[in-house]
Amino acid sequence: MFVRHVQCRWLTLVPYIQRILRNCLSIKNKILTPEQTYKQAKEREKELVKKQQERKKKLNEKENDVKLQEKSLSEDLKKANELMDEAHGRLAAAIKAKDFKN
Repeated sequence: MFVRHVQCRWLTLVPYIQRILRNCLSIKNKILTPEQTYKQAKEREKELVKKQQERKKKLNEKENDVKLQEKSLSEDLKKANELMDEAHGRLAAAIKAKDFKN
C-alpha cells in the first residue's frame, strides 16, 4: 500500500486508491457491528457462567465426599476410643488384682 516515489505521483495514486478500495471491502467485512459485538460478548459470558457452574458443581461434589469421609472417620475414632477405654479398664483391673505374670 505504499505510494512509490516517482516523478509524477499521480501515476501511482490511481492504482493505490484502487487497492485501498479493494482492501476496504475485506476490512469492512472483518469489522463487527455493535449488534454482533454484543452478541459475541453475551455468548462469551454464557460460556464463562457455564464453566463457573461446572467448577462449583465439582467443588460441591468433592466437599460432599470429604464430609462423608470425615463422618466415617469420626465414627471409627469413636469405636477406637471405646476399645481403648475398655482395654485400659481391663488393664487397670488386672494391675489391681495382680493377675498378670512378671
